[in-house]
Amino acid sequence: MASQYPTGKKDFKPPVDHEDDIEAADIITLQEENRAIQDFLGTVSKVQNIGLAKMLLNFRQAVAINVTAGDTVQIPAQEMMIDQRAVRNTADISLDLNGNIDGSGSSAVSTTYYVYAVDDNVPGGTFSMSFRTSNADNFTGERMLGSVLTATTGSPPDIDSITDDDIATSTNQKLCQAWGSFNGTGTPVYYDRFNMTSVITDNGVGDYTLNIDTDMANANYVIVGMGGGSAQILSHHSSATVLEGSFRIVLRDFSGGAVDADRIAFAVFGDVS
Repeated sequence: MASQYPTGKKDFKPPVDHEDDIEAADIITLQEENRAIQDFLGTVSKVQNIGLAKMLLNFRQAVAINVTAGDTVQIPAQEMMIDQRAVRNTADISLDLNGNIDGSGSSAVSTTYYVYAVDDNVPGGTFSMSFRTSNADNFTGERMLGSVLTATTGSPPDIDSITDDDIATSTNQKLCQAWGSFNGTGTPVYYDRFNMTSVITDNGVGDYTLNIDTDMANANYVIVGMGGGSAQILSHHSSATVLEGSFRIVLRDFSGGAVDADRIAFAVFGDVS
């Protein structure tokens, strides 16, 4: 009898004591499914087994947490491991920071709070979200995903920045470490951002200084971007204005003249500190 794994999963009927007889075919079926698993995984060394186990225990789908509005944090639909248990949400979940810290606490200005995924411990393996003042990351049935920093004003304050511990790391050089989209006309303001503070300094027409929340490891990172409308060229102001925690960009039209734009978008790649 051929095994169902790996193209399918075998459903086993639980035997009932004093009612069901265990026959040789039942044992053979278990052996065949077990052999199929071994054949699929192959043979590896003990070191490789340890590495594979650690990878599986720390698995998390690379979809970063984000702020959707004000003080609302969203964990997009994804899969992850929490305390050696696989959990999966098929839809995004969102939660307001204020009123939900360590259960029901209120948020304060200029304060860091930590975002956790919480195993619901139900059939199907779903998870919910919580906020804590501690980053101990040893709460049973919970996994710390990152942190948020509240703004300096507001009651309750908005979230000024958010950091995903599993996504924005120096080992993930292929991933964008910071990005933003903002209106550069009048008083500059972000439409949306990641790992950037809310502060935009307007240095003049088509000239802005932007601040990174979690600093880059050095000033050798890459900035790419574009401006809308007649603004066609986005460039560094000068090498001296590219710092670990901030950078200055200028917008020009094709004739070289400075110009503002109502939508300026950029992305940052490199090592984070």
